[in-house]
Amino acid sequence: FAGKSRTASPLSADYGTFEFKVSRLEREARGLAAGSDLGGAIEHAAKVFEGAKKVGDRQRILIVVSDGDIFAAELSKAIDAARKAGVTIYAIGVGDPAGSRIGVPKADGSGKDFIVTRRGLGYVIEG
Repeated sequence: FAGKSRTASPLSADYGTFEFKVSRLEREARGLAAGSDLGGAIEHAAKVFEGAKKVGDRQRILIVVSDGDIFAAELSKAIDAARKAGVTIYAIGVGDPAGSRIGVPKADGSGKDFIVTRRGLGYVIEG
């Protein structure tokens, strides 16, 4: 979701459709720009949930599968939008078992810091 966010699987209780769409994600991602706009994706999901019919007391859940690299500083705004739409976000991180660098925006918005994960060593911030 580097460019424009889109819905990969429609909101539905039909688990078969969801499983089918998940099995095709790699093929559907071909030709898409590299990178992530996690904030844009979360805001898109919040808008989709706002327009969806509320069914009883069913939870509104967003599952985000990501390498954790955050490019936009608007993430807190997106999370607030999801919260207002009544959406609970579950995040699943994927990466390299040997460890990797994960870019995160600096608190002052002046660039990026990197969280470096090393197998068994936890997290190290590199500026």
